[in-house]
Amino acid sequence: MLPSAYMANWEPGDDVTDIMAFDSVIVSEGEHKSFISANYLQRPVIGVPGVGNYRDVLPALKKWNCKKVIIAYDADAFLVKKQDGQKIRN
Repeated sequence: MLPSAYMANWEPGDDVTDIMAFDSVIVSEGEHKSFISANYLQRPVIGVPGVGNYRDVLPALKKWNCKKVIIAYDADAFLVKKQDGQKIRN
């Protein structure tokens, strides 16, 4: 997700690296939070649909020559669900 101001310059077929630098990227949980964060921080934020889906973004990060990834998952990413349904801190 790019900040809205940068998306105004994007056209289908354009590479996002022509619009904004991707030397550091934030990876967050959820598309909605990523949209808000990208606009607030004015930097690229990738939203994944859950902690286990980070592998899907690795090829894009390599393609964009990203040097630094900031992981900003929800607090429940550090919880482990036990068989009885309880969650404990990992």
